[in-house]
Amino acid sequence: MQDFVYSRHVLTLRTDKNFHGFTLEMLIGTGYMHGRLMKGVSRMLKRSVFRFIACCFTLLALFACASVGMASDDSGSLRRGMVWTDAALLQTYGVESAAFRPSNPQPRDALIILSPESEYRPSSGPASQNPSAALDELGSELYAVAEDLGARLTGRPLSITDDPNQAGLIIELDASYPYAGQYGGYLDAYNCILTITVIDVSTRETIATLSASSEYGESIDVSQFAEGTTVIWKKLPLPSDSPRVEAFGAALLDYTASTELTPSPSPEPTAAPESTAVPQPTDVSQPTEKPAAPTEPTKQGVEGALQYLANDSLNNLYAYLAGGKIIARGASGENAKTFQAMLVDLGAEIKVDGQIGSQTIAAFQSTYQAVLGESAGEALDIQTFGAMIFAMTASRDADAARALFPDASQERIDTLRADRLFQNQEYYSAYKLYTALGAFEDSAARAAACVQPWPSSGALERSSAHRSNLAELKVISEYPEDTSALVKIYAPDGTTAASLFLPGSGETTIGIAPGDYTVRVGSGKLWYGVAEAFGPDGARYSTLAFNSPDKLMHIEQGYTHTLTLLVNELDGNASPVGADGLTWEAFTR
Repeated sequence: MQDFVYSRHVLTLRTDKNFHGFTLEMLIGTGYMHGRLMKGVSRMLKRSVFRFIACCFTLLALFACASVGMASDDSGSLRRGMVWTDAALLQTYGVESAAFRPSNPQPRDALIILSPESEYRPSSGPASQNPSAALDELGSELYAVAEDLGARLTGRPLSITDDPNQAGLIIELDASYPYAGQYGGYLDAYNCILTITVIDVSTRETIATLSASSEYGESIDVSQFAEGTTVIWKKLPLPSDSPRVEAFGAALLDYTASTELTPSPSPEPTAAPESTAVPQPTDVSQPTEKPAAPTEPTKQGVEGALQYLANDSLNNLYAYLAGGKIIARGASGENAKTFQAMLVDLGAEIKVDGQIGSQTIAAFQSTYQAVLGESAGEALDIQTFGAMIFAMTASRDADAARALFPDASQERIDTLRADRLFQNQEYYSAYKLYTALGAFEDSAARAAACVQPWPSSGALERSSAHRSNLAELKVISEYPEDTSALVKIYAPDGTTAASLFLPGSGETTIGIAPGDYTVRVGSGKLWYGVAEAFGPDGARYSTLAFNSPDKLMHIEQGYTHTLTLLVNELDGNASPVGADGLTWEAFTR
């Protein structure tokens, strides 16, 4: 194994071209960095007087409205409407978001917070350094994001609250602005990436993450920008702009469906004790499966399945229906809400508001037919409830369903499980089950649908904790046009710093915090989504060694680091990086 090659202008590390051929280049570009720095200082000085005046007015507005955030005028359709900052929480409750503990947390109420690490324009630094400027720059854009989130979550058993003391979940918004390139020879452009992280306030567990991007194309009309403009950037994308928004919503649904409502309130919000270790946030790219029940069911059939699902709301609805009652059009209340939540769990897209109308009944009939292959009437009774409980159990655990419902169709159980895997974007696992079902119903068509179109080049996942303007990582793919690559970058604590997709030959660049990272690369032709990559068949997975025993890539501040995949030719300034083969199971876990 050869040593690293270093010079003043470039440090290049490459592997043997017969394995993967990974290249790592650290481009110093002293003149380039100095020029960009001076240009930035000049722009800052030009704006400083106007920015100072604007900030004075903005600070006054912020202090006047800190306890009410950015309220919506339409409380009926958006009773959330607020985006809080650390500064607002600190002024109102005396603690920042990381230490805030609500006095009466409701598991299905979420509070939207602007991450203190978020940028509010290119190279702005974290929002915590200047919250008034952050709200000034992002005000209308944050409101649009909140509106979009509200519209997405309205049909789920989850609400966006305007009262921090009610929040059981925090929805943290984090914006970053990676460099997109230069247009017209003078116009520096920056894309925008919005990362949304949902955190359980009590456990600090990360429930789900979503990344959406807004990007410039290969060319733009520079004449549309005012004279003297030298920097442009994209606005915040909406959550709906992400192709993974449905999986994001499903993850929240799975999590909130298993939580108990109205926990006992605490007297006052308090900061987390200094001795309590707060778990590091972890990117969760896939919907969370409901955990198995804490105890083994002691009965079979519907009652055994209810023990397995361990949900008090389902038990209450079962007792209600067992008394000969039904849930029909015009019904309302908690049992009606549980009925709607069951439909959403099985894939329906309806509002869970406890009011049974024509939309709920139509969703009941279509979902029942799609999931169970049978017709349903105009109301939920004890028989159709039992069938839905069977479907909910089978979709979570096929073996449990076989034990609890020994007379049920094995093909139906496997289809229900495959459907849930598909809903959770575990496409390869769903593909295997659908394929094994052979000619059962439309299994072949469902199996074909598991192969996903390639995403565009760029980040599929980003961690706000490892996003930074202090260094850049550029990844270039030299794979054939029929082969794509997934690059996973892990921080030393095992959290995912970023997942990058490169279709065929292409490249992407991200801002990344200086430090040491583990890099894993997968490549293949058939794409099954970020959770299961290219599957185990005909794909290749590796951990890059970087010529070091700890197999870490060192990102140094002030550098652009370039990682090239599948180098076809080695030059004189190169030495092998090295890579170790990895199983698909190890790559995807």
